[in-house]
Order: sequence, then C-alpha cells, then structure tokens
Amino acid sequence: MRYSVNKYKAVIILLVSLAVTGCSTLSTLQNGELLYTGADIELTDKQGISKSGLKNNIQDLVRPRPNKKFLGLFPVSLWIYNAMGDSLPEKGLRPWLQTRLGEAPVIYKSPFMENNITDIENYLFNKGYFDADVSAGQIIDGRKVKIHYTIETNSRYTVNRFMFRDTAGPLAKHINLSLENSLIKPGDAYDLEKLKDERERIDRYLKNQGYYYFNPDYLIFKIDSSKQEKHLGLFLNIKDIIPPAASRKYRLGKMLIDADHSLENVSTKKDTLIVDDSLTYVYKKKTVKPEVINRSVMLRPGELYRHDNYTASLNKLTGLGIFKFVAIRFNETDTAGHSLETKILLSQSVPRSLRLVFQAVTKSTDFAGPGLNVNYRDRNFLGGAEQFNLSLNTAFETQIGGQKSGGNLYEVGLEGRLSFPVFIFPLVDFNRFLSKHYTPRTQFTGAYSFFYRSGYFNMNSADLSYGFKWQESTVKWHDLKLIDINYTNIYNTSSRFDSILSHNPLVAESFSEQFIFSLNYIYTFNNQANTGKKLNMYLQVKPEISGNVLSLANTIAGQGWPNPGSPNTFFGQRYAQYARLSADYRLYLKTNDNKLVTRLYAGMGIPYGNSNTLPYIKQFYTGGPNSLRAFRSRTVGPGNLTPDTLYGGYLEQTGEIKIEANLEYRFGIYRFLKGALFVDAGNIWLLDDPQKPDGVFSWSGFADQLALGTGLGLRIATNIVVLRFDLGTPLKDPSLPAGERWVIKKINPADPSWRKDKLVFNIAIGYPF
Repeated sequence: MRYSVNKYKAVIILLVSLAVTGCSTLSTLQNGELLYTGADIELTDKQGISKSGLKNNIQDLVRPRPNKKFLGLFPVSLWIYNAMGDSLPEKGLRPWLQTRLGEAPVIYKSPFMENNITDIENYLFNKGYFDADVSAGQIIDGRKVKIHYTIETNSRYTVNRFMFRDTAGPLAKHINLSLENSLIKPGDAYDLEKLKDERERIDRYLKNQGYYYFNPDYLIFKIDSSKQEKHLGLFLNIKDIIPPAASRKYRLGKMLIDADHSLENVSTKKDTLIVDDSLTYVYKKKTVKPEVINRSVMLRPGELYRHDNYTASLNKLTGLGIFKFVAIRFNETDTAGHSLETKILLSQSVPRSLRLVFQAVTKSTDFAGPGLNVNYRDRNFLGGAEQFNLSLNTAFETQIGGQKSGGNLYEVGLEGRLSFPVFIFPLVDFNRFLSKHYTPRTQFTGAYSFFYRSGYFNMNSADLSYGFKWQESTVKWHDLKLIDINYTNIYNTSSRFDSILSHNPLVAESFSEQFIFSLNYIYTFNNQANTGKKLNMYLQVKPEISGNVLSLANTIAGQGWPNPGSPNTFFGQRYAQYARLSADYRLYLKTNDNKLVTRLYAGMGIPYGNSNTLPYIKQFYTGGPNSLRAFRSRTVGPGNLTPDTLYGGYLEQTGEIKIEANLEYRFGIYRFLKGALFVDAGNIWLLDDPQKPDGVFSWSGFADQLALGTGLGLRIATNIVVLRFDLGTPLKDPSLPAGERWVIKKINPADPSWRKDKLVFNIAIGYPF
C-alpha cells in the first residue's frame, strides 16, 4: 500500500512538474547543445515535378528519428523526461518515470547531415538516378535545429538491353532458359532491388533443376550506360571462379526419416522400418502411420533435388499438426555420383491436451458475463494425424449497455470436430488438384447448444457440417463446406415475444422452426505477413446458398417447386432457401511507426423459393465494438427506421443488406500502449417489407441513410493479447427526423445527459479489423 501511495504522489508530482516547466522540451540541454526536431525533404525532378512516393521512401531513410510526438503534435515522452530533472537518485519513482515513460532529447550531432546525404545519394543511385543532386542546410530556431534537404533527381536511367553472355555448359543453358520469366524487361527503370530479385529468381530456378550448391552470389551484373540518352545495357555473367559443386546437378540418395527425433536424448533405442533399399523409417513408438508421413514428403530417393519439393515437404509435415520440430538435412555422401543423403527429423508434440478456461465475455450485442470453456484435443486421434477436438461451453450474459432490455442469456454448448489431413470425397481424388505445398484438411463437425433468453424464449440448435480447408499459397486460403446443416427449435416463448411475432410476419418467419441446408465457401487473401511492404491487403469473400438441393429433390419427388405460401418440407419441417454473399476488403498503409487502415464491408442475402425472408441467424446487423463503434449493437437501421417504429427492438433491427466503411489511424503512444482515431459509416436495409418502407434499400436514398460516427481508442497490445477500449460518438443518426440527422453541433461533453446518451464505450479483445 505504501508503494501504491508513493506512486500516486509521483503521478501528481509529474503533472505539477509538467505545468511548472511549461512542458519545456529544452530544460535538460547542456550549453551548446541543440534539440534535433527532424528533417524536411524538398524533392523535384528535372522538370520541377514533385515525386511524393520517392519522397516518402527517402524520409524513411533519414536518421536519427526526432523525439516521438503524441498525435504527431505533442512530445509527451520528452516532456516527462525533462520534468524529472537531471539529478536523480539511482532508484525510486522519479528515475522509473523518466526511463519508462520518458524519452531523452535527441541532441543534434554534426555527422547527421553528411551521413544522410550519403545515404540519400546511394539510395537514389540504386534506383537509377545516377545524376541526382543532394544538398542540405540547417534551420536553427533558438536551441532547436531542423535539417532541410534539397534533392533534384534529374532523369532516371532505363534498361534498353538485357542479356546473359555465357552460353557454354549445362548451367549456362538452364540460366538462358530461365530468362523467359525474367523480372527485367527492356524499358524498365533501373532498380538495384530488381536486380537482386532477378538473381534470387534464377537461383530458385536452378535449385529446382538439381543445382543444390548454387548461390545467387555467383551471378554478377555488368552495366554499360549512355549518359546522353539515359539508357543502359545490363549483362548477366557467372563469376569466373565458383566451387565445382555449384555447377553440378545432384540427385537424392538414401533417405532416413526419424519420426521420434529428440534434441535431449539422442541415444534412445529405436525400431527400424526399411521400406526399400533407399528409404528407412526409425521410431521409438509407431504412433503415426508411416504412410501418412510418406504422403507429406515430396522428396524421393533417386530424383533430382528440387528446392520446391524441399519447402513443400517442410510445409506439409508442419501442417500435419503433430510435430513441434521439423528439419530436413542434406549431406553429400557420394561425390562421384553427385548424390545427397537426406535426413528428415521429426519431434512430436504432446499428443493430447485438456484446457480449462474461465473467461469474461463481451459481445457486439452489448451482452457481457462470465463463461467456462473446457476443450479436449487429440492431435493424432486415429494414428494418421487426425485432429479431434471436443469443446464444452457454458456462459451467462446480461446486457450491460444499450437502450433496450434484452434480458439475461444462458447458454450451454457441446461441439465435436474431427479433421483429416487429406481430402475425403467419394469416387474423386481431389488431392491431386491442390497445391502440393500445403496440407489440406477434411473436417466433420457436430454441435448442439441450448440457449435461454429470459423473458423471450428457449432455443435448441443442432449443427452438422462436412467440408474442406486448404491453403493455396502463402497469402491465399480456402474453406468449403459441401454440407452445412442447421436445425433450430424455439419453444417456451413468452407473451411478449409472441406479440412481437404476431405484429410482424417476416420476423415470425425468420424465427420459425426450420432446417438450413447450405453450401458455403470462404476465400481469404491476406498478405499482412509481408512486413516489408508499406501497403498490405486483406480480402475475404463468403458466398452461400441454401435449400436448392432439397428443392430439387422435392421437385423430383413430385412436391412441385416450393413457394413461401405453400412451403416444402424436409422430414416434416420447413427448410430455408436463400442466396447470401458478403465481402470484407481492407487496406493497411504503414507510415513510419503508425498505420492507416481502411475497410469496406458489403453483404446481401436474397430469400426465394421456400422462404420470404432470411433466417434470423443469417441476417445482417450493425453497430457495436467491431462495427459502428459510435452506436450500440443492433441500434442502427434498417434504413431510417427508429426504435419507436419497431415492435421488438433489437430483434427487428436486422436486414438483408449491409454496407459499412471504416477508417482508422493507429499510432504508438508508449511501448505496448497504442492509440487510435476512427470514423465509421454504415447501415442495414430490407429488400422489401410493406410494413417498413423507410427500411427498404434504394439506390437513390441509401447514402442519406448512412449512420456516421467518430471517436478515439486506446489499445494495450502485448505479445499475447490486444485489449481494446474505444469511445465513440455519433456524427449522423439516420433514425432522427429529416433535417435533424447531423448531430455534430449538438456535441456537448459538459452535459451529463449528452454523455449518457451519446458517448458509447466499447471494450473488446483484438483489433476491430
């Protein structure tokens, strides 16, 4: 308690010190020292035209970085450092605050300017600006200094010829063949990075032809330039002296697969399984079927070494999910025969685990409460790397926000999932059509849940699904469910809930007892793992159709084509029929240590045949911590409808169409503490509802019906979890009468009633997008 009191005193001292010093950024400077405040870049080409992209890249080169500023305006960390003063004890809260929260001033040094000029000139030269002029000067303001760099790039050199000069020998022949896919084309601007990429590309090509010991450093480029025409010729050569092994093709010799490799105890006695004269398995206990491992290894004795097969084997073995360590090693054992002995070392993970998690749940529906999750996992269920998961979930939730009462929620769910590391499909072997670099998965899932919403209803829900998951490349994933069956049964309904349904037939139909027999697919593109790029993209597309197979079967059986007035049934129960499509597109732009994220989401569902409306669980809604953060969940839309015009409140604030756009600027504050500024816009709409014309989508009016909100956020981002706090307020509320929807002028943080109604606080785990 004493330390806690002292800590509070230190915070008070800190605030007072900041006020007394006037938030000075110069108080700790010594005589003659200048505070370095950054650099300005003035960049033009020969015609005086600015090049913003090149300018940003050069700005990133300039070192050192000035002191960080909160929101790009206030050097808070520097203020804290200076407020603590010079003479500090070795221990205590003041030195802790200065070193942990503060940042020492960046003192200007004379080599800054010269070093940066050299770095900029080298960078421009490597980009083909061979005649660039770079100069710099100091801008001194009192005891602060900024450097102004003036850059005239002049013309950029382009490649007018590219050729490989060596022609003798098999190695040269293969290099010549590889140039059909060269990254360098006549007319391209000169770029040293592209030359390096071309060497890497040729190296990969050669390694796939058996040249195991080749290295990209054995290739050199020579340049013949014309200063007058700003053209250059590129000539690729093999170095005069390279190791003899680099020019030889190698085949794979004997192969050893150690299925129970141990880094700690290498002397453990193991059994041996000799498949043939060239392939041997060793194992301590045959827990994994050898044929499963063999199916994941793309390397075969007697074949040429191919690097793609090596990386594919690593990926597929790792993708089995049963090994914590995978290594493939090659050793030249037969010099005369140019043969490589292969050793595949596999260390198995703990095969079974039981996890018990107590959790506090917060949902986008403004419900929160405790939960318990018990998960059993077997990574090698049937001895063939099958993964079996059994989960028991229990939760109690109550509504902690919002303007409507949703009652309490009680939920108990059980789910079992069995996954096979191969495609399982009758009559057709789809495995041969997929990328050989990754392990596909066939998944069978069964789940049951009991759901109780006090004051409304009880619900039983059962799910069965069968489908495939596979990875196409490092940035593309696919998830196809050929069969996805959901059955929902609602009972013990309250008079309040029955009244809601009786007033709205479409809501009643969306909650009706029915089967959902669907086929759905998810395509995901995500290149965020490429940290070297400034601009990254994420795209996820989800098409789904339901009820067509059952309708076809019923039609063949003589029931006729279904219609909502006389719906067909499956095992005596009505089934849903619809088509649904959604797309989530995001761009991530890195700016120094910060990030600008944009997101556009659009979704639409069309009921037909057996259905008048989408099932409730397939409808769209908006608002909440991962959506429009200035509005509580399910409090926006459809269209211009207000809660007063809806019978059931949040039960009806769903729709068949959704459009949403988000813009968020993420910035660092201090180490694991991050901040964000955001703007969100969007709404949901109905396709058709005579009772709610203001909620129906129209191309001419949807823009005026978009809700708009803004706010700021705080994130505690650790290596384990991101805890997110967002505070938002509406800028435009489509539920208000026409002419009153823009509420910017009504923002009044000093008014308690405004804060209660218009400030929305969200707590969530992870980033919203």
